[in-house]
Amino acid sequence: GEKQEYNALLTTLVMYDPLPFETPDQADTRVLLSSSVWAAIMNEDMSLYETDEYGQPLLPAIDVDKYFSKIFGTQVSLAHGTFSDQDVEFKFDEEKKVYAIPATNFPTGFAPQVEKIKTSFSEKTVTVGYLSPSTSWADTGERTVSKYIDYIFEKQDGQFCLVAIRESDMKVELPQPSAVN
Repeated sequence: GEKQEYNALLTTLVMYDPLPFETPDQADTRVLLSSSVWAAIMNEDMSLYETDEYGQPLLPAIDVDKYFSKIFGTQVSLAHGTFSDQDVEFKFDEEKKVYAIPATNFPTGFAPQVEKIKTSFSEKTVTVGYLSPSTSWADTGERTVSKYIDYIFEKQDGQFCLVAIRESDMKVELPQPSAVN
């Protein structure tokens, strides 16, 4: 159960393969914004939102903040603004505080596979296997783990919040070559 919760929580962050950081303010703000917008798109009923003159749903920044705070809590705030992702622009309307969501495919990238969760009183280390990106939409083959990354969560205001991403001590085992005589 808990592993599935973390898989779901980290899906849109892992697909961007964020660089390690020791404090949230060192994280790549573009990755944080993109992954939070995609989390909202994946989890909200986009048909319920107003649309712009081009029929694009208008996603409120407050809904993006909701998904951002599920991972980071309230220790850091998300800087909203227009950004590009996979050659598609997500325009932010500063006045209305909404994102115009273009019609686009879900981004491809790594998928999380939580391997283990180590919990202490105030900290959780979630070791995530990065499943290799699918090579095509028709690819139904088994995806392999490319690497392991530790996501460090600390308890803040009664909730575990992501505070660091580190290289894991857990390593991918490479297949041993067979002996040739």
